[in-house]
Amino acid sequence: MLMVNDRRLSADAFWFTLFHEIGHILAGDFGVSTDEDSGAREDAADVYARNALIDPEAYRSFVDRQDFGASAIRTFANAINRDPGIVVGRLQKDGHVPYKDSACNAMKRKYKVMIV
Repeated sequence: MLMVNDRRLSADAFWFTLFHEIGHILAGDFGVSTDEDSGAREDAADVYARNALIDPEAYRSFVDRQDFGASAIRTFANAINRDPGIVVGRLQKDGHVPYKDSACNAMKRKYKVMIV
């Protein structure tokens, strides 16, 4: 069983977390983990999630151009068939775009979970 929480409701965090957990499963790393966990298993799951969501070669090429404007992000996201918010989240995590950049944050979709 794979479980993720809905603590971070932005699409980039959701998809990264989902693929991170899938990385654990594919590596045969079963068990309960928490946000405080670290180490080789967590690092490997992070790498899997990053690479599954955004091809590393395409990302490196995009970053090398050093154009992190909204238009460039949308164009790159379309080229790799990803939501622009996922690209923004990666750029923020890697320190290329500030977390408080409202123009980029506007591209990050928010999920709303409803239980009926």
